[in-house]
Amino acid sequence: MGKKKRVHRLIAPETRPIPAEDLMGPPNKKKKIRKQIEKRAKRAAKEEAKALARAPRIQRSAHALNAPDHVVSSLWSGPGSESDETKLRRKALGVVVRGAAAQCPAPLEDDTKWGDARLPQPLWRRAGAKLNEAPFTAVQRQAWPAALAGLDVLAVAPTGSGKTLAYVLPSIARMRRESSVAVALAPTRELAKQVLAAVKRALRGGTETAVLVAGGAGASSRPEQADALRSAHFVVATPGRLADLASSNLAPRLNDASILILDEADRMLQLGFEEQLDAIAATVPGKRQTLLFTATFPGKLRDAAARWVRQLTVTVRVNASRGAAELEASSSAPVPPPPTEAAAEAADDAAAAPPPPTTTTTAPTTTLASVPSNVTQRVHVCAPHKRPRLLLRFLERVKANATGRQQERVLIFANTAQACGEVAELIRRHDGKAVELHGKLRQSDRDKHLLAFKAGKTPVLCATDVAGRGLHVPGLKVVVNWDFPPSLETYTHRVGRAGRGGEAAEALSLFTRNFAPLAPALVALLEGASQAVDPQLRECATKREARVAARSANDDAGGEEEDGEDLFLAAMRAAGVVE
Repeated sequence: MGKKKRVHRLIAPETRPIPAEDLMGPPNKKKKIRKQIEKRAKRAAKEEAKALARAPRIQRSAHALNAPDHVVSSLWSGPGSESDETKLRRKALGVVVRGAAAQCPAPLEDDTKWGDARLPQPLWRRAGAKLNEAPFTAVQRQAWPAALAGLDVLAVAPTGSGKTLAYVLPSIARMRRESSVAVALAPTRELAKQVLAAVKRALRGGTETAVLVAGGAGASSRPEQADALRSAHFVVATPGRLADLASSNLAPRLNDASILILDEADRMLQLGFEEQLDAIAATVPGKRQTLLFTATFPGKLRDAAARWVRQLTVTVRVNASRGAAELEASSSAPVPPPPTEAAAEAADDAAAAPPPPTTTTTAPTTTLASVPSNVTQRVHVCAPHKRPRLLLRFLERVKANATGRQQERVLIFANTAQACGEVAELIRRHDGKAVELHGKLRQSDRDKHLLAFKAGKTPVLCATDVAGRGLHVPGLKVVVNWDFPPSLETYTHRVGRAGRGGEAAEALSLFTRNFAPLAPALVALLEGASQAVDPQLRECATKREARVAARSANDDAGGEEEDGEDLFLAAMRAAGVVE
């Protein structure tokens, strides 16, 4: 017999995972390796911090970031006017013009049409056709002639007053005439996308291109945006991403810009973009036209704007809630007496009940940007634990009063992302539909939730102040402040999301007593808009004013300032109550 053939079989290796002990050794060695990794990470963090400290920082310029004496060519046929007729027309519009008023043309007449020969055509005529020949707003009637005349414009107007179109059309007209580039800056990606949509509608039919340069879409979007920026004619951007591209020499197109637009500039400063705005203003040629549009004009913005604009600058202030009749009324008209106090339960019922008709008595106005008169404002003072019941009853009333097949949409504001989630969960637990919108969501989820709310698929949107500036939701009639905002400027922006375009709307704000420092200025703001004031809010304001008066009278009083005093004094100064 022959030898038996040996068969060599391959043995498969073990598939079990290798335990951590085999990789890192016994427990003592394991601790040692972990400590070494932590030390290495700390050392790397220290080196990175030192490198950032050594890196050259953006220096805030003390001089103007422009060419102060540069004269921009005029696209307007008429001269500047300070005649009595012009002043009366501005007074009837509720418009106040300061600065280079002698060079500022008169506002457009009441019967001016979109096809008017003084306006660059066919740009305006096409825009009017898309808007069904809608009448011009007050800010448009004064800002268009001023911008077309070549002046730098600082426009302060209420929310929903047509500011976007007030700067988009003149910018496109100048961009086409001078074959240059226009740059528009907005504080958030959502607002920038909204501005981009308005620009693309106006550019339709032309050869110019508009691009969006904004963060929030991932690191992969940076090279794509830099590539699109090279051939763009109209750039809509957020300050952080555009300053980043400019500092990396990836935005050479900015050297050809002749128009710089800052939309919601106060919000950009509030978000800490002042250095980036200065850097962009220094990159864009100084021989340019600057258009700054905002709903509020705090002192910090005034100081910053002085560096960005030229000497030929006109400041246009618009108070849309005061027309000719209200301007002619005496500002010393008696203020309505406070209503008698009711029981706490009755006050809670009133918060969820339909709003009472507002009186027509004119009260002293504040220097804050006002909320349009078509929005009925109700501020209800309540304890934090009562807010869920009040909100649910209010939403039930809104649902019951809805006309048509679609449920009325409601935008609810909260101060934190966590509060947004809690409010949305509260509504969902009671058989409602609600989505969230805040900075902790991925950009794709934010876009999806916002589109669902705009389309009416989800009737309730719980949002932080990501949705508080410039966001336009057509047909939105109800806004709720679950958390009262930390400033009255933010309050005007939030409430201004409703009733855009002059539609009747309402806003309910749940005011807790930890916001008492804002009560006096808030009462002044509500009275200035002829809105009803909650007796408890008036009582809170009276106590606060008495406490401040007693403190100022006691010159020898020492000790630390009470928490929130800076916030209160800032609100009082903004409202013109104290100097």
